[in-house]
Amino acid sequence: RKATRTVSSILKTLRSQRPLVPIRLPSLRTATTAALTPEEQALLRAAALDAMALLGKPRRAVLVHLDCGQTLTLGDAAGNCAFCDVRVAGSVEAGACDRFAQQLSEAVARIARTAPGGVYLSIAPLTQCYTDGCARPAHPPAP
Repeated sequence: RKATRTVSSILKTLRSQRPLVPIRLPSLRTATTAALTPEEQALLRAAALDAMALLGKPRRAVLVHLDCGQTLTLGDAAGNCAFCDVRVAGSVEAGACDRFAQQLSEAVARIARTAPGGVYLSIAPLTQCYTDGCARPAHPPAP
């Protein structure tokens, strides 16, 4: 009977703990033809984090990468444009993706002064991500 209680308590403890799985950090990389000021970069970063919240991604876990003043062209047309490459893990509702794409595209167009139709946005699944070469718990602790 003592062995049964021990096994039972071990199983109870294991069930109460979250399994350790790799973090699936969402990332958002934006390249713009416009060279942005530090203030504009801060605005774009904040807009990106706000938009990612529409996908249910916590600000503290989103990797934002800005490449400003890049060589990008929209066909033969002159004018500013931008490309946003977004990687997310888990399932995201289609309506949330639509709201996210609209909010982020409008912010990028306004801040980077793109030509009409000049913001391209791609959303793809992120299957695995390591932080400093290590798999981490699925829910990193809040700072």
